Amino acid sequence: AVVSTQSTGVFWMTYFNPFLQTAIGMSSKEIGTIVLICQISDAISNPLVGFLIEKIKIPFFGKKKGCHLIGTIVIMVFFPFMWMNCWFCASDTHRTAYYSVISAVMNATTPLMFLPHLAMIGILSKNEKQRLILGGISSFGKMFWGILAYSVMWFLIGTSADAHSEDQDFGSVLAEKLRIASYVVSGIGGFCCIT
Repeated sequence: AVVSTQSTGVFWMTYFNPFLQTAIGMSSKEIGTIVLICQISDAISNPLVGFLIEKIKIPFFGKKKGCHLIGTIVIMVFFPFMWMNCWFCASDTHRTAYYSVISAVMNATTPLMFLPHLAMIGILSKNEKQRLILGGISSFGKMFWGILAYSVMWFLIGTSADAHSEDQDFGSVLAEKLRIASYVVSGIGGFCCIT
């Protein structure tokens, strides 16, 4: 069930900054502002989400499965927006705000999926050996999704010699390929969570 978190997280951490710089044309200062806002939202959301997971019970799903479901839905909806141009942004400040809000929502929602997953390892396992095996499977999943995200990008972009034609700007080509890859990764992660 953690496939959605791992697939979107690995893709996000690997390609978001190059996307903002190359495809969107943001400055290092703007990207630094977005990263800072992400870190602040992460610092606030992790303890808050941990508290809420213990207090909220979703009908038919319980505490942990319900929170994981809500997190999965929010991630699957917001993740593709990270890779789109801000068509309504009139200035660099608006553009920075757009990507900051999307990133903050993603950062605040990721623990909603990942913390219940970690808590369920302790609940589902009968002894320390099973907890170790389940934790290992979770770590393997993160590595697997890293390789998959790289493979999807390699397939879409290709090698540097055939990455784009002379007529096109590499930033616009990269933006389109990252959008397609985000749909693929998000779709695979969502499908694996549902099945």
